Amino acid sequence: MLVLGNKHQSDFNIHAITGDKVHATTRATPELITDAPKNYDLILCLDPVLYARHLYNINLPCVAVCKVDELYKHRDIPDAFDYFIPLGPHTKENLLDLINSANRN
Repeated sequence: MLVLGNKHQSDFNIHAITGDKVHATTRATPELITDAPKNYDLILCLDPVLYARHLYNINLPCVAVCKVDELYKHRDIPDAFDYFIPLGPHTKENLLDLINSANRN
């Protein structure tokens, strides 16, 4: 699983949720995103406003974690992502379910 973003999500910490499952932190380059179908099974994006145009037409399931008003303000987000997890009080439980189901496969 490739996790993109987290710089602007001050109320959300992916490392606290996934524990040791997220191994490396690196800069998201265009090469990393275009090579993602070779190296990853899923893209989890925590900053869809920034990455939406880069993830358009990527041949991987893309999950966006964002607030509902971001979907309303930025109309290109729904076109770039396959699944959405609303950022709110139940986000931690939803992400844990997603990560656990991905690890079972």
